[in-house]
Amino acid sequence: MPGKKTKIAKAKKGSKNTHTAKSNKPAKEVNEETRLEDEIIEQVIRLTKSYEGTPYRFGGSSRSGMDCSGLLTTCFNEAGLQLPRSSTEQSTVGQEVSLAEVKPGDLIFFSTEKGKGINHVGLVTQAADGEITFIHSTVSKGVMEDKLSTPYYKRAYVKARRPSYIN
Repeated sequence: MPGKKTKIAKAKKGSKNTHTAKSNKPAKEVNEETRLEDEIIEQVIRLTKSYEGTPYRFGGSSRSGMDCSGLLTTCFNEAGLQLPRSSTEQSTVGQEVSLAEVKPGDLIFFSTEKGKGINHVGLVTQAADGEITFIHSTVSKGVMEDKLSTPYYKRAYVKARRPSYIN
């Protein structure tokens, strides 16, 4: 989808995932949509991983330095998608999913400062056997992958959301 911008819309109350058996779309169309979405998710994950080692910089969104929401906004943009700039705004995109439902491409949100609300975001890169791996930008180490099972992130976890990668 290079060159084409797809706006990721906020979730609508009561909206249903078009990839379920209850979809009104023909199975062939749903399968093609699912395949396309999987390709876009893989592209976004590859893009975020290409930034591993980039130093942290508050408000940054380039290889010279970036913060957590800047990483995701930049990579979504490079994939032809739009995502709000702040982690708080990003936390309203898509549909909320439980940890048991989390899969690669989902956004995972944290509150790392008591009483501050959502202030950190990562992108799930792997989810298998109850282990969730995500990529984000940390103040101390820059862009890197971490496990949700790390005590710090386990305590700070707030929610996960699944953005729509296609309209």
